[in-house]
Amino acid sequence: MIFKGMLDRQEIIPDSSRSARWQRHWILDSLYGITRVPRKPHDHLNIPKRTSRHAIILARGHIYSLDILAPDHSPLPAKQIEANLWSIVNHVTLHPAAIPIGSLTGLDRDRWTDAREHLLSLDSTVNRDSLSVIEDGLFALCLDDSTRPAGLQGHIRTASTNYDGHNRWFDKSFSFIVENNSRASVLGEHSPCDALIAAIITDFVLAEGVGPGLCDPTVKAASHDSENLGWKKLEWVTDQRISQFIQDSKSTVEAISKDSDCDLLIFDKYGTDYIKRSVRHSPDAYIQMAIQLAWFRQVGTVVSTYETGLTRLFKHGRTETIRTLSSKSYAWVKAMDSEEDCHLIYNLFIQAISAHNSYTKKASLGRAFDRHFLGLRLQHRPPEDGTLPELFTDPVFAESSEWQLSTSGISAGERFIGTGFGCFGRGYGINYLVAPSRITFGIETKHSDPRTSASQFSEHLSQALIDIRILCERATGKRPYSSPSPDSMRSEFSKL
Repeated sequence: MIFKGMLDRQEIIPDSSRSARWQRHWILDSLYGITRVPRKPHDHLNIPKRTSRHAIILARGHIYSLDILAPDHSPLPAKQIEANLWSIVNHVTLHPAAIPIGSLTGLDRDRWTDAREHLLSLDSTVNRDSLSVIEDGLFALCLDDSTRPAGLQGHIRTASTNYDGHNRWFDKSFSFIVENNSRASVLGEHSPCDALIAAIITDFVLAEGVGPGLCDPTVKAASHDSENLGWKKLEWVTDQRISQFIQDSKSTVEAISKDSDCDLLIFDKYGTDYIKRSVRHSPDAYIQMAIQLAWFRQVGTVVSTYETGLTRLFKHGRTETIRTLSSKSYAWVKAMDSEEDCHLIYNLFIQAISAHNSYTKKASLGRAFDRHFLGLRLQHRPPEDGTLPELFTDPVFAESSEWQLSTSGISAGERFIGTGFGCFGRGYGINYLVAPSRITFGIETKHSDPRTSASQFSEHLSQALIDIRILCERATGKRPYSSPSPDSMRSEFSKL
């Protein structure tokens, strides 16, 4: 909430690119409190009232509203928030688990719309008021009464869903998830903003650390008898049909969770320092070429590849598609395991890097074409507009937009220990965090796809990064590079 206060006071300095143009942070204003609400034929985003000053707390199926801002919208004292959280926890322990209404958000959007409309028909006052409080909440805090697997792979696979989707409200723009052993993660809803935005806020929270009064052993829970607790339990009127909707959602989410094949690759042999200082290439293009090589070695062919490109130079700009696969990248991956001279292979690598950098620049300036085609297709309204133009029904066009490699980088990389997102039914979803001495990859695919394996792709990706380094050093004649330790880096920087 300190970050939100700084944002409201316009104290957050926008990012700037290497071209010195300001990149707009307007979307940060829209992150807090945004909720995706199901409707037919399409959902809408609920924008909360400016007076909203509460968060949503979920625990054992119960849902609470907790004030975190004072009436003047300044953050409440940490001790007061902590005392009220303890009071909520005590309330949960004194009552049996509640019907997990939040599980409904795990249904497909049409069925969730039906369930929501039925919920409102049962008691338009109680249920509507509870939904309104949730949808206006600044964010969600999910307190899980469980501990997931110790390994990060198991944690990443189950943290977002809690196995079957209970104790979640998937439609909130972002949710903090805390296990009963204090391990935490962040879950985002992609419609209102992109992952980088939630990462900016989370990185700020981690950088600020724990302030005075937080986790204070002397803090006691607020009295249950107090007339002004600062929190309120949300009530619901349900029936057997709602219970069936919830059961259906749990089954669906559990099946999705079980089918998810995740792996976390923490590549610590080098990071962006090596790529920028010794090889002198764009870290993002370098990493994208490693992903191309890993796929080629595992599958034996190339495939259309999506990378998120930012268009934040423009007001209301979000993203554009960077198409990583090119004739240059294809020529290079074919040559990498050939008997060709290393200098020739290195030149092909440089050409692939240059092609990627060029496309990235075009995308950031709004000069790519995928969002344009998407807009045209979405504007088409059958039957009044007739059949779709031939372009959109062409099999080649469809294949070129089937992203079996869906990738995205997040700039923040030092304070996060993991990352990831679910992928298209075939292929991989790859999210990566870059840091001076390491690169972290969250890799997700499906057990149901016999061609893919997250652990095998992780091995191919790690080897690709090693082989690219060897190629660069052999071709340029530079000595082998080992990533410096944090102590040696500090010593080096102190000499500057």
